[in-house]
Amino acid sequence: MPGALFTSFALFLVSEATDKTQLLIFGLGLKFKKPWHVFSGAILAHSLIDGITMALGTYVGHVLQSIWLRYAVGLAFIGIGVHHWMEKEKEDGKEFKHRNAFVYTFGTVALAEFGDKSQLLSGLLAIRYNDFLSVFVGITLALALLTGITLTVEKHYAKRLPVPLVKKASAVLFMLFGLASILA
Repeated sequence: MPGALFTSFALFLVSEATDKTQLLIFGLGLKFKKPWHVFSGAILAHSLIDGITMALGTYVGHVLQSIWLRYAVGLAFIGIGVHHWMEKEKEDGKEFKHRNAFVYTFGTVALAEFGDKSQLLSGLLAIRYNDFLSVFVGITLALALLTGITLTVEKHYAKRLPVPLVKKASAVLFMLFGLASILA
């Protein structure tokens, strides 16, 4: 159904353009300097989380009390923020090394998306259109476009940005998102 695909694409494009996940992806691009690993990890995580949500519909929302989900997500964001704040910079100027940028990105984005508004939006779109494939393709295309733009901007401006300051600001924003999730 073209309407489901187009609507899913458009809604996700607008919803995710200013979402915390794009900030996270920007930070991971700075950290790893491996855009294809970050891109593929992010897209797979988004696709998996949103796909599961679409397949389950609203089941999780009825089973889990939203207050516990809100606390878990909020504490996870605070933990990510604290981790990024405490992370030591390499004095030799070498890029951040992790065994696998794809795995790190996948795990971080999957955690960030759990309980996010886009996860809820994907479930609602699947219910509304009753067309898993069209909604899934629309969502995935929007996320791929935004992630590509984010990583392209990061690559272009990374040399001009004070990376330690950006990382600290990112850490503070994650902690604030966490607090906002808990207090909302």
